[in-house]
Amino acid sequence: PRVPVNAAEAPKLTYEAHVSNEGWLAPVVAGNMLEEGAPTLFAGTTGKALQAEAFKINLEGVEGVTIKYNVHSSEKGWTGWKNNGEVAGTTGEVLQAEAIKISVAGLKEQGYELRYRAHVADKGWLAWVTADESENLEANFAGTTGEARRMEALEIAIVKTEVAKAQDAAVAELTSFVENSALKNTVPGSDIDYAAAEYINNAIAAGYSNIYAAETVDAVAETLKVAKNDVVNATKAVSYTHLTLPTT
Repeated sequence: PRVPVNAAEAPKLTYEAHVSNEGWLAPVVAGNMLEEGAPTLFAGTTGKALQAEAFKINLEGVEGVTIKYNVHSSEKGWTGWKNNGEVAGTTGEVLQAEAIKISVAGLKEQGYELRYRAHVADKGWLAWVTADESENLEANFAGTTGEARRMEALEIAIVKTEVAKAQDAAVAELTSFVENSALKNTVPGSDIDYAAAEYINNAIAAGYSNIYAAETVDAVAETLKVAKNDVVNATKAVSYTHLTLPTT
């Protein structure tokens, strides 16, 4: 589970999703830990093939910080900017949300960044996006457009800026490490090669996820070391002669 550094001091953000067949689900707190009886870390559903249709985001008690968001819906496209606590998207029209763009101003000045990601049909969780102050709808949004692909869930995290920078650097380093190691040298064209690549891919995906879950700069550095070792171990586990072992 992920919780922001100095969670008690971090800005409090709640958000909720309107989902087909289920309506509005319970609000979720950004960075809320997964304790018994607590809500999930995301708004919406996964594994149910249910489309999210609308979202509400509420940033509480933070002076000098403003938030707005825009949802891309099927048949309508971008539905318009909404402010703190308002409904973005549609309800009662059976139109799937496909993407969301969040714009936040004043948060970086307080030492935090807002990150968010979308869970979409057939692809699962997409990459994390860092909210900026822009209203540009051509980039830096979570989800997809032009693919008629439903968005199913939204996850938001508020992270200390110094930790966010460390996470980005660690992800870039792990990516470079992977690109020069096992997966680059797998031989395509057979089931056994596909299985090997998939096994290693799972280790890589876990590494990325764990890096973004790290709560301090030191924890990020340690998690990167573990992620590299996990890729090595995964490669060894499928140690076919055509795979080149990476070195840490």
